[in-house]
Amino acid sequence: MSNEFADSGRMVAFIEEAETAIMLLDEGMRIVESWDGGFDRRVVALHLLAQGYERFLKLTLALAQLRQSGQLPSAREAQRWGHGLLKLLDMTLDEFEKDPSFVNRAAVRDDIACLRFEGRARQQLGVLDEFASGGRYHSLDVMLDGHSQTESPVDQWSALETSLFREDKEWTRLMEEDFAGFGPRWYPHLAAVQTQHLQRTARTLARAWTLGPARDEGKRLTGVVRRFLFLTDEDLVACPPR
Repeated sequence: MSNEFADSGRMVAFIEEAETAIMLLDEGMRIVESWDGGFDRRVVALHLLAQGYERFLKLTLALAQLRQSGQLPSAREAQRWGHGLLKLLDMTLDEFEKDPSFVNRAAVRDDIACLRFEGRARQQLGVLDEFASGGRYHSLDVMLDGHSQTESPVDQWSALETSLFREDKEWTRLMEEDFAGFGPRWYPHLAAVQTQHLQRTARTLARAWTLGPARDEGKRLTGVVRRFLFLTDEDLVACPPR
């Protein structure tokens, strides 16, 4: 055991923070998976996912630094990391890529490539990034000042959904030919695709706890992160038939 966790109080806090991150992500993804077009459910999901990913990323980065330097960062240093999820993600991926035994695994390498470049998962984190960094107050700012310095995160998430729709012309055809039946077919498909990308992001981070830079201490919490750790591509939420 690392000297950093010789104090049982610090170990308990580590477990509690990890459990909180997983719980927030799990609940946020559950809402996305069951989303049926309602505005309020989308907002709740963004709150849960932004908090969950921030906690999970900071924990993973802290463990990676423990492996590199032999000690955890201080709370003050962690505060300087900020709330930007893309910044936290890239800092964490930088730590991952220092460990050849991790990045040389084909499945892990593919997941990292999706998160490092402009894939759907990174676009999702970009929306959550702005939400966590101040966009969550967009409506309040508009109410108070008549405008906001940030774009509406809900509108940004809606834009992701629209881009998914436009990628497949078959959905346009179905909407034009059977508008009444379109929604019951489109929304479950959309929810599944969005959830798949969210699951892959969480899986990549969970794998780092047992396979990558965080493994010395993180593997002791396999039971906590198993919700995402053991997901295979076949286990991801499946898209329903059209």
